[in-house]
Amino acid sequence: MKIIDCFMYFDEDMILDLRLNILDKYVSNFIICEATFNHKGLKKKLNFNINNFSKFKNKITYLVLDKEPINIRKISTEDTQATINSKILDNSINRDIGQRNYLIEGIKEFNDEDLILLNDIDEIPNLEVFKYKKKITIFKQKMIYYKFNLVYPNFFWMGSKICKKKYLTSPQWLRNIKP
Repeated sequence: MKIIDCFMYFDEDMILDLRLNILDKYVSNFIICEATFNHKGLKKKLNFNINNFSKFKNKITYLVLDKEPINIRKISTEDTQATINSKILDNSINRDIGQRNYLIEGIKEFNDEDLILLNDIDEIPNLEVFKYKKKITIFKQKMIYYKFNLVYPNFFWMGSKICKKKYLTSPQWLRNIKP
C-alpha cells in the first residue's frame, strides 16, 4: 500500500521543499497541480520548476490545469455591487475546487488500496506515527500563522486527510469531510 501525496501549488517553493524533504521517506508519489490562472481568474505564468526539486523528480507528477471551471458566473454591467462581490467570491471558490479536483488525474494509475493524502501545501502531516485504521483519517496538526515560530497555542488544525483510493469520491469531497 503506497501513500500518494496530493496538493495544489501556486509559487510556494520554500514550503514545497520542506514538504518534499519531510515526507519523502513515507510517500511514494507527490501529485502537484498548478493552474494557468489564479483564483481571481487572471492568467499567471507557471512557477513550478522540476529542476529546483531534482532529488524528487522520479516521485513527482506535475499537472497543469489550463481550463476554467464550467460553473464560473459571468459578471454583467447590470449587476449590483453586492451581486458582483458574490460572483467574484463564488468564482474564486469554484476555481479552488476545480484545481483541487483536477488532482484526480494524477492518481488514476494507482491501486484502489493505495492511500490518497489530500492537503494544502502548507499542511504537512506527521506520517512518522501514522497508522491507517479507518476509512478516512483526519490529521490533527499544529496551527501556525505565517512563520514557524508563530504557533497558536491550544488550537489544532484538522487539515490533511487520507483515505484509500477506492473510497475517494473526489478530492474536494475528501477536503470537505469534517471531524
